[in-house]
Amino acid sequence: MMNIIKFFPMIILVLIAFYAGFTFDVHKRQQMIERQLELVNYASWATDVKCKVKLLSLIEEKRYDDARNFTDNLLDVTLANLSLYDKLAPIYPNQEIFDAIATAKKYRADHPGHKVHPMLSNSVERAFKIDKSKR
Repeated sequence: MMNIIKFFPMIILVLIAFYAGFTFDVHKRQQMIERQLELVNYASWATDVKCKVKLLSLIEEKRYDDARNFTDNLLDVTLANLSLYDKLAPIYPNQEIFDAIATAKKYRADHPGHKVHPMLSNSVERAFKIDKSKR
């Protein structure tokens, strides 16, 4: 019994050190994930700049049909990306996302000539089914 009492402070210190190490590790991992997400944002913005430059070039060259097709295809890609939001919509509703999808849906209904690429069609349809009323 006396031996346990002697080692009790040592055991407490080991447990505290273990907890501090665990907490530090969690903090470092969180910082790493935040940094990776930040880098993804930069890459996304770089892609956005390239797309806008291409679109401006097409307009400057008076290739309006090509510019329209390019923009329609970009809209498809963005809608396909938004389709991943369908599982999060009930948990984290975002009115801006709902409004953007509704706007794209209305645009496509008003301009039915565009054919969505087969690789994106399921995702685009899934995005169009995201609705704030389905919470």
